[in-house]
Formats: sequence, C-alpha cells, structure tokens
Amino acid sequence: MKRTGLQPDARDRSRELRRDASPVERKLWHSLRKSFPEAHFRRQVPMGSYFADFACHAHKIVIELDGDSHAHSQSYDAARTRFIEGEGYLVIRFGNNDVMTNLDGVLTELSMRLVTPTPNPSPQGGGERFVSTTNPTQLGGGEFSFHHQSNRPPCWEGGAASAASGGGVK
Repeated sequence: MKRTGLQPDARDRSRELRRDASPVERKLWHSLRKSFPEAHFRRQVPMGSYFADFACHAHKIVIELDGDSHAHSQSYDAARTRFIEGEGYLVIRFGNNDVMTNLDGVLTELSMRLVTPTPNPSPQGGGERFVSTTNPTQLGGGEFSFHHQSNRPPCWEGGAASAASGGGVK
C-alpha cells in the first residue's frame, strides 16, 4: 500500500498501538509469525486514516480483531472495512473469543485464505499453492464461526458457539 495520504502522526500512532497491544493481539501476532512466516504479516498498519490490526500486503489480506469496544462502533468498523476493501484488500474479522478459545480454527481459516495461484500452466502441475506453515493446525469440533461481509463467498461456515458470543469473522 502506498504511504501517501497518511496522517502526519501515523507512524508514531502505529508504534503506540503496537506497544499497547492487548493480550489477544499479542497472542495472534505470535501465532501469525510462527505459523505463516512467509506471509510477512504486519501489525497496526496505517491505511488512510485507519489502522489495520494485521495486514499481509502480498496476499492483500487485513485481519481485524473485534473485542468489546467494537460492539459499540459498528458504523465505524463498516466505514473502515469499505475503505480497506476499496484499496483491494480482503478484510477478515475474528472475535477476541475466537482467538483465545479456538486459535487453531482461526489459523486454519487464515491458511485457507493464504493461497497463492501458481503460474498457468504450473511447472510442477497442480493448481494452487498454500503458504507453508511451521504449525499446521486442524479445525476441531465445529466451534469456529465464520461470518463474511464481503462480496466474496465464504469458504466455510461452522458452528454457532462463536456466533452466539458475538465472535467470528465478519
């Protein structure tokens, strides 16, 4: 993403947000770095007047964590999502509860999204290549909820445990 059009204090604010990260943000950050090192996720990335919790520029994916404060700011979140999607990124939302209680499900959902098309025709044959992970995970028990707000179709929908708690990808 271009660095033009950012607020003058965006770099300092981004550093402050990284320094004051919540335990949920820290947990996901360490898991992203360990599970998807080749994706080069960044955290608290300035995008226009907004800050994305996590961004992978190579795959044009933004991950947003929704905690208690997000329940009261749905219109702000919707505007931020529209802006980021307008920049060509897919916005994936997870509830804090999903990260804390079903991290394997969150990582599995992300691994399905981190697909890179191989050249056509592929020199090795086959279709798509997944970003390799050092911590492959299994989705267990149908406890992970996936809600999608984009015009792209969801690739998986699971149980209602997370949806009932207000979590899940939106």
